[in-house]
Amino acid sequence: MTEEKRICSKCGKAIKDDHKHCPSCGGKVVDQEEHRVHGVKKRKIGLYFVIPIVVILIIASVVIFAIPFQYKATEAYDVQEPYTDTEYYYENEPYDALEYYYEEEPNTVCAGHSFWTGACNEWKTEYTTVTKSRTVTKYQQVQKSRTVTKYNTIQKEKEVWKKDTLFNMWIGKTQYWYKV
Repeated sequence: MTEEKRICSKCGKAIKDDHKHCPSCGGKVVDQEEHRVHGVKKRKIGLYFVIPIVVILIIASVVIFAIPFQYKATEAYDVQEPYTDTEYYYENEPYDALEYYYEEEPNTVCAGHSFWTGACNEWKTEYTTVTKSRTVTKYQQVQKSRTVTKYNTIQKEKEVWKKDTLFNMWIGKTQYWYKV
């Protein structure tokens, strides 16, 4: 008969006597073969916890780093908005004006009279200045106005749906406001 070795299940010490409990730690005493089976079971139980945790970590990293999620962002854009304005300008406008000028007209006058007859025996030409007028076309600057359509550039915003990963959202790389 081969003698079976007995081992403490708690501390792993070999126990020779037929004790039910370990004298040093108080753990249950089992056969060495039974202890090995429990050791394998402990490893299997450990794998049942480790494998799902690894799978969960892989799935979480794919979700965080690879899959894009939708989010709302504000996008700014420019709009040309028309408005009417009055524009002033100057224009040369013709008008008729009366222009006065001076002209000398010749007059023949008697320079000497005969003493006996009283008739003019000598004639001379004298010039008299006469004021005359004529109509001329002149130009004056007149301020005029016209209504024109002008455009103001106004910045407006709209909400749009964008996509980015959770990781970029968490670290702040995701832009929630865009200028187009």
